[in-house]
Amino acid sequence: MQPELGFDRDAAQRYFLAPISYRTVILAKNLAGFAFLLLELFAIFLVMLGLRLPLQPQQFLEAMAVTFVLGLFLVSIGNAGSTLYPRPVDPSQSWRSSSAGRFHTLLLLFYPLASIPILVAYGARYVLSANQSSLAPFAFYAVLLMGVGVGYALYQAVLDFAATRAERDREKIVAALSASAGPVAA
Repeated sequence: MQPELGFDRDAAQRYFLAPISYRTVILAKNLAGFAFLLLELFAIFLVMLGLRLPLQPQQFLEAMAVTFVLGLFLVSIGNAGSTLYPRPVDPSQSWRSSSAGRFHTLLLLFYPLASIPILVAYGARYVLSANQSSLAPFAFYAVLLMGVGVGYALYQAVLDFAATRAERDREKIVAALSASAGPVAA
Protein backbone atom coordinates (compact mmCIF):
# COMPACT_ATOMS: atom_id res chain seq x y z
CA MET A 1 0.00 0.00 0.00
CA GLN A 2 1.96 2.93 -1.30
CA PRO A 3 -0.05 6.13 -1.22
CA GLU A 4 0.98 8.53 -3.95
CA LEU A 5 0.88 12.25 -3.41
CA GLY A 6 0.99 13.06 -7.09
CA PHE A 7 -2.12 11.35 -8.49
CA ASP A 8 -3.87 14.63 -9.15
CA ARG A 9 -1.17 17.18 -9.89
CA ASP A 10 -3.37 20.19 -9.25
CA ALA A 11 -4.57 18.80 -5.92
CA ALA A 12 -1.01 17.96 -4.90
CA GLN A 13 0.06 21.54 -5.57
CA ARG A 14 -2.86 22.81 -3.51
CA TYR A 15 -1.73 20.69 -0.57
CA PHE A 16 1.34 22.87 -0.32
CA LEU A 17 -0.47 26.16 -0.92
CA ALA A 18 -3.38 25.65 1.47
CA PRO A 19 -3.11 26.74 5.11
CA ILE A 20 -3.55 23.11 6.26
CA SER A 21 -0.45 21.38 7.60
CA TYR A 22 1.21 18.64 5.60
CA ARG A 23 0.91 16.37 8.64
CA THR A 24 -2.88 16.71 8.53
CA VAL A 25 -2.94 16.01 4.79
CA ILE A 26 -0.84 12.88 5.10
CA LEU A 27 -2.94 11.65 8.04
CA ALA A 28 -6.09 12.10 5.95
CA LYS A 29 -4.46 10.31 3.01
CA ASN A 30 -3.47 7.41 5.26
CA LEU A 31 -6.93 7.21 6.80
CA ALA A 32 -8.45 7.03 3.32
CA GLY A 33 -5.98 4.29 2.40
CA PHE A 34 -6.89 2.22 5.47
CA ALA A 35 -10.61 2.73 4.75
CA PHE A 36 -10.15 1.28 1.26
CA LEU A 37 -8.08 -1.57 2.70
CA LEU A 38 -10.91 -2.38 5.10
CA LEU A 39 -13.41 -2.27 2.22
CA GLU A 40 -11.25 -4.72 0.29
CA LEU A 41 -11.19 -7.11 3.23
CA PHE A 42 -14.97 -6.96 3.56
CA ALA A 43 -15.37 -7.51 -0.19
CA ILE A 44 -13.19 -10.63 0.04
CA PHE A 45 -15.21 -11.78 3.03
CA LEU A 46 -18.47 -11.32 1.10
CA VAL A 47 -17.10 -13.21 -1.92
CA MET A 48 -16.05 -16.07 0.34
CA LEU A 49 -19.53 -16.14 1.87
CA GLY A 50 -21.08 -16.01 -1.59
CA LEU A 51 -18.98 -18.94 -2.75
CA ARG A 52 -19.86 -20.77 0.47
CA LEU A 53 -16.22 -21.28 1.35
CA PRO A 54 -15.57 -22.31 4.94
CA LEU A 55 -14.68 -19.24 6.97
CA GLN A 56 -14.57 -18.92 10.72
CA PRO A 57 -14.98 -15.50 12.38
CA GLN A 58 -11.54 -15.83 13.98
CA GLN A 59 -10.02 -16.26 10.51
CA PHE A 60 -11.55 -12.96 9.44
CA LEU A 61 -10.29 -11.28 12.62
CA GLU A 62 -6.84 -12.74 11.99
CA ALA A 63 -6.82 -11.46 8.41
CA MET A 64 -7.81 -7.99 9.60
CA ALA A 65 -5.11 -7.97 12.30
CA VAL A 66 -2.36 -9.15 9.95
CA THR A 67 -3.43 -6.68 7.26
CA PHE A 68 -3.46 -3.82 9.76
CA VAL A 69 0.05 -4.62 11.02
CA LEU A 70 1.49 -4.89 7.51
CA GLY A 71 -0.48 -1.80 6.47
CA LEU A 72 1.11 0.29 9.23
CA PHE A 73 4.58 -0.54 7.95
CA LEU A 74 3.69 -0.04 4.28
CA VAL A 75 1.96 3.28 4.89
CA SER A 76 5.08 4.43 6.72
CA ILE A 77 7.33 3.66 3.77
CA GLY A 78 4.76 5.23 1.42
CA ASN A 79 4.80 8.43 3.46
CA ALA A 80 8.58 8.58 3.27
CA GLY A 81 8.51 7.83 -0.45
CA SER A 82 6.01 10.60 -1.13
CA THR A 83 8.45 13.21 0.13
CA LEU A 84 11.79 11.60 -0.77
CA TYR A 85 10.82 10.65 -4.33
CA PRO A 86 7.86 12.83 -5.39
CA ARG A 87 6.58 11.84 -8.81
CA PRO A 88 3.41 12.90 -10.61
CA VAL A 89 1.07 10.08 -11.58
CA ASP A 90 -0.79 10.20 -14.87
CA PRO A 91 -4.27 8.69 -14.35
CA SER A 92 -4.56 7.91 -18.07
CA GLN A 93 -1.47 5.70 -17.82
CA SER A 94 -2.03 4.03 -14.48
CA TRP A 95 -0.20 0.85 -15.49
CA ARG A 96 3.05 2.68 -16.00
CA SER A 97 5.43 2.99 -13.11
CA SER A 98 5.59 6.49 -11.71
CA SER A 99 7.96 5.96 -8.83
CA ALA A 100 11.69 6.26 -8.94
CA GLY A 101 13.73 3.09 -9.41
CA ARG A 102 15.49 3.78 -6.13
CA PHE A 103 12.16 3.73 -4.34
CA HIS A 104 11.23 0.40 -5.92
CA THR A 105 14.53 -1.02 -4.69
CA LEU A 106 13.81 0.36 -1.24
CA LEU A 107 10.41 -1.35 -1.31
CA LEU A 108 12.02 -4.67 -2.24
CA LEU A 109 14.15 -4.39 0.88
CA PHE A 110 11.33 -3.11 3.07
CA TYR A 111 8.67 -5.76 2.36
CA PRO A 112 10.58 -8.60 4.07
CA LEU A 113 11.36 -6.34 7.02
CA ALA A 114 7.71 -5.29 7.33
CA SER A 115 6.69 -8.95 7.35
CA ILE A 116 8.87 -9.90 10.33
CA PRO A 117 6.25 -9.22 13.04
CA ILE A 118 3.73 -11.32 11.12
CA LEU A 119 6.16 -14.17 10.59
CA VAL A 120 7.10 -14.11 14.28
CA ALA A 121 3.41 -14.18 15.26
CA TYR A 122 2.70 -17.20 13.05
CA GLY A 123 5.91 -18.84 14.29
CA ALA A 124 4.89 -18.36 17.93
CA ARG A 125 1.48 -19.86 17.23
CA TYR A 126 3.02 -22.79 15.36
CA VAL A 127 5.51 -23.60 18.12
CA LEU A 128 2.91 -23.36 20.86
CA SER A 129 0.37 -25.36 18.84
CA ALA A 130 2.96 -28.08 18.23
CA ASN A 131 3.42 -28.28 21.99
CA GLN A 132 -0.38 -28.42 22.35
CA SER A 133 -0.42 -25.25 24.41
CA SER A 134 -3.69 -23.41 24.89
CA LEU A 135 -1.70 -20.15 24.73
CA ALA A 136 -1.12 -20.43 20.96
CA PRO A 137 -3.92 -18.01 19.91
CA PHE A 138 -3.01 -15.62 22.73
CA ALA A 139 0.67 -15.64 21.69
CA PHE A 140 -0.26 -14.96 18.07
CA TYR A 141 -2.28 -11.86 18.93
CA ALA A 142 0.22 -10.73 21.60
CA VAL A 143 3.04 -10.75 19.04
CA LEU A 144 0.82 -8.95 16.52
CA LEU A 145 0.01 -6.35 19.19
CA MET A 146 3.74 -5.81 19.71
CA GLY A 147 4.01 -5.45 15.92
CA VAL A 148 1.33 -2.76 16.07
CA GLY A 149 3.38 -0.96 18.73
CA VAL A 150 6.53 -1.09 16.62
CA GLY A 151 4.60 -0.15 13.48
CA TYR A 152 2.93 2.78 15.21
CA ALA A 153 6.26 4.06 16.55
CA LEU A 154 7.74 3.78 13.05
CA TYR A 155 4.65 5.46 11.58
CA GLN A 156 4.94 8.42 13.98
CA ALA A 157 8.68 8.81 13.32
CA VAL A 158 8.25 8.66 9.54
CA LEU A 159 5.24 10.99 9.69
CA ASP A 160 7.31 13.57 11.55
CA PHE A 161 10.17 13.08 9.08
CA ALA A 162 7.87 13.39 6.06
CA ALA A 163 6.11 16.49 7.41
CA THR A 164 9.42 18.19 8.21
CA ARG A 165 10.93 17.24 4.88
CA ALA A 166 7.85 18.39 2.94
CA GLU A 167 7.91 21.77 4.66
CA ARG A 168 11.64 22.13 3.99
CA ASP A 169 11.50 20.97 0.34
CA ARG A 170 8.12 22.49 -0.51
CA GLU A 171 9.23 24.19 -3.74
CA LYS A 172 11.15 21.15 -4.97
CA ILE A 173 8.18 18.84 -4.38
CA VAL A 174 5.72 21.21 -6.07
CA ALA A 175 8.08 21.49 -9.05
CA ALA A 176 8.43 17.69 -9.27
CA LEU A 177 4.66 17.20 -9.11
CA SER A 178 4.06 19.95 -11.67
CA ALA A 179 6.40 18.44 -14.28
CA SER A 180 4.70 17.32 -17.45
CA ALA A 181 5.11 13.78 -18.69
CA GLY A 182 7.15 14.81 -21.73
CA PRO A 183 7.23 13.38 -25.26
CA VAL A 184 8.96 10.10 -24.34
CA ALA A 185 6.25 9.04 -21.85
CA ALA A 186 3.40 9.74 -24.27
